Amino acid sequence: MLGDINTTQAIVLLRHAKAIKNEQKRHGGNGSKLSESATREIQKVSSRLSSLPYKFDNIFYSPRIQCEQTAKILSKQLNMIATETREIEPISLGVVDGLSDEEVANEYPEICDQLGKWRNGEIEINQLAIPQMTNCHEFYGRGKIFIDNIIISKKSVIILATRSIMVLLMNILLGRNSQIGGNYREIKWANAEFAVFTHSGIGKSFHLDISTLRI
Repeated sequence: MLGDINTTQAIVLLRHAKAIKNEQKRHGGNGSKLSESATREIQKVSSRLSSLPYKFDNIFYSPRIQCEQTAKILSKQLNMIATETREIEPISLGVVDGLSDEEVANEYPEICDQLGKWRNGEIEINQLAIPQMTNCHEFYGRGKIFIDNIIISKKSVIILATRSIMVLLMNILLGRNSQIGGNYREIKWANAEFAVFTHSGIGKSFHLDISTLRI
């Protein structure tokens, strides 16, 4: 634990509970409603989060139905405000966005191979060459501005989002970037998994500590 708990800022990155699209193994897309097991996952997360020694000001969530549903349930359990923000709009995977693993393998075998290397951490985000995919540098820039504004606010918050946003923000908080050699790579995130970043700022510098917790 860093410094006085009253002056320590905590940023929780939380992936949404399991959605139907996750059961169907679909990439990105417009999202889907939560699965039947999601409520139990959220209850476990709520219990863990309520035991943390921080006073959270808000839950920010991505504009996807699975994030909205998770946020609404969680905000009631934690008695918090939940706010949708397009600053954490998920990445679009272009021509494969919304397709299942099987569909990508059948229709775009070369992209399937790329995604396999990405998932295994063999390539960086700037090496993904998927037609119509969101520009990775613009995506990174949007996430960096969002995180910088959170840090400047000095408020402790919960950020509830899709996997692509979890990977984005985790890479940013770990000091990685989207340039060649920036080491922006895949990070495994299970549904309803979260990580806690804390820091106590002194002037313009701050120390960063990470603790990953699994339910």
